[in-house]
Amino acid sequence: MSASLGRISVTMNALPVILPILYRVDCDTVWFFSDAATEQHAAVTNAVVAFEVDSFDRERGWSVLLIGKSFVSVDSALSARQRDAGLRTLAPVLKSELAGIPIEHITGRRFAVQA
Repeated sequence: MSASLGRISVTMNALPVILPILYRVDCDTVWFFSDAATEQHAAVTNAVVAFEVDSFDRERGWSVLLIGKSFVSVDSALSARQRDAGLRTLAPVLKSELAGIPIEHITGRRFAVQA
């Protein structure tokens, strides 16, 4: 995946919610930072989530969807390594924690854009 902005689908208050996230793929895991003080953080902790990313131009495009059980990493060295590699949050947060989605099920497609 060559994009850096994706969407994560979580369940909050028994309803589906789709949120934009900046992400990085490393070691068969999608990594992102989550604000520890939000409902989103609770929704991505040990939950089955969907992650989607796509891109297109005037001629063609692609879309990738993966499903996995998200988790919050307690490894501060891993968090620092992801930051050093360029992973950031979309908005400034008081306390962000590194979360991951192991790539357990993945599908994708390429398509031509119709004029």
